[in-house]
Amino acid sequence: MEINRKRFVAACALVTVGLAGTGLAHAQWAELLKEEGVNAFFDKQSVGRQSINRFAWVLLDLSEPIRVSDKEYASRMERWRIDCAKDTAAVLSVSLFEKAQGKGQELVAFDAPDWRRPGNAIRPSTYVAQLRRQVCPANDQLPSG
Repeated sequence: MEINRKRFVAACALVTVGLAGTGLAHAQWAELLKEEGVNAFFDKQSVGRQSINRFAWVLLDLSEPIRVSDKEYASRMERWRIDCAKDTAAVLSVSLFEKAQGKGQELVAFDAPDWRRPGNAIRPSTYVAQLRRQVCPANDQLPSG
């Protein structure tokens, strides 16, 4: 019985070290934009690629909490799809958190019913424009068509 307990503890330690080593245990947030009232970051490790599309998580930290219904949230996490060729973006998922950096209780979560819907034009000087610059290749490296 003691040997099984030692194996279990050793296995748990290996899994924890393995998760930390692969980045699954913690995000690598890089700053996108810092403005009065909000700081925007994206998770470099979460960027996914599908043809000309890129998928990434964005974290918005608010300087002052915002009240929604009866609860205040201080940060929100968003999952974005960026179409690098068409210069469009669509938000796929949003979660509101009671504390900064996506910590504390998740107060509300929204998911887009159809992630394939067309995106909206990316406005210049926004955190989404900064995200596009970070995750998309240069225009001359995109497939034509």
